[in-house]
Order: sequence, then C-alpha cells, then structure tokens
Amino acid sequence: MVEVEDHRLHTREVRAEPIFDPRPPVAATLVRGINLVTLAWSDGDSVYPTEDLKRNKNEHFREMLVTAQARGFTPRYVCFDSWYSGKENLKAVRNQGWHFLTPVRSNRRVNLDRTGNKSISEQPIAESGTVVHVEVFGLVKAFRIVALDGDTEYHRGLKQCTEVERGQARLARSQRNHIGFALRAFVRLEWHRFHSGITWYEAKIGIVRDGVRAYVCDPKYNLPQMATA
Repeated sequence: MVEVEDHRLHTREVRAEPIFDPRPPVAATLVRGINLVTLAWSDGDSVYPTEDLKRNKNEHFREMLVTAQARGFTPRYVCFDSWYSGKENLKAVRNQGWHFLTPVRSNRRVNLDRTGNKSISEQPIAESGTVVHVEVFGLVKAFRIVALDGDTEYHRGLKQCTEVERGQARLARSQRNHIGFALRAFVRLEWHRFHSGITWYEAKIGIVRDGVRAYVCDPKYNLPQMATA
C-alpha cells in the first residue's frame, strides 16, 4: 500500500523564501508555513517516505504515482484524503492498475441503480458497501464510515523525531535540503525500528543521551578555574 501524506510544517522564520505554490484548499485562517506532501510506502509493518512535493499538489500526486511505479513499487491500494479525490487523480491510480481508498465530500455526485446523479450523502449506502457510478469516472464501491480526524503515526513521527518543521533557513534551497535530510533521517529510524523493535522515540533519545554522556565525560568548553585562598 502507498499513502499520500499531507503535512503542514509551521515555521517561525517569517522572512523565509517560499519554495513552491501548493495551492492549498481555502481555509478560514491563513497559516504561514510549508506544505509537505510525501508518498509513503507501507507493507503493514513498516512505512517509508518515497517522494516529496516540489510543485502543484495534484500534478505532483500523479507524478509520484508514475515515479513509484518506475521504481518497482506494486501496491494493491493507494490511500489519500478527499483533497486528491478528483477524477484526474482517480484515473491516474486506475491507469497504474492499482485500487484506491479515499474519502469524498458529501456533495460528490454518484449514480445508484440508474436513478440519476445525486450527492452521495443522499444515497442509501449499505453497511457492507454499495457499488455506485461516479460521474465522469466509472463504478466504485462506496462505504459510509465514521472516523475521527487526527494525525497519522507517520505524520507525528516525522515531525517529532526529525524536527522537519524546525528548519530556520530562509533560502528555498536550504529549506528543501532540511526537509530532504529529515526524510532520510526518518527512513533510517524506521529501518532500525523494523529490524530491532526499538521505536523511533527510543532511538532518538538514545542518540541524544549518548551525545550528552560523551560530552559530560569530556567537555570541550570549560569555565576558568577559580582561585582558592
């Protein structure tokens, strides 16, 4: 399975140079920061980011699918949120021979039993799923579920264990470098977790603890010795 992860990285550097135009959805409050989109591969036990965003979100979504296929990824499902559920993106997933799992807005028009296109919220969707025709796409199986919003485990781990949103650089290239190295650091943490069973957080604390212990044993910067009577 591959999953498109959308991260909003808040930055305190108000003079930072913008690195791309993600064209985010309209929000009630404008939040300054960096919108990072990654395509994360998961086999159910581990998760690895494979690509990051450098252009328009929907264009990049489709390009990431092509890149993933060229690199040999063969997921059964591609998961993403409703922002990417447009017909062109759905067709792009289908063209790769993969299935998708995505929420849609309540006003998404579908046709049930040739009764005409209506908002999916008005259709009687069975608990086990109902096959409907999506306008300008084709047949899909729809489910009605109730889920709580929240960050994914990957999303939290990337932010908390790699400091991906703590870069203080202003130049676009420096920001991209920081994000790229943060993703590489996460891949190493995830590889270590998968093979050793040590969580990302334990591994990070271990690195910090060892560094502090080594410095305390051999400090490089000392205060001058106080004269004694």
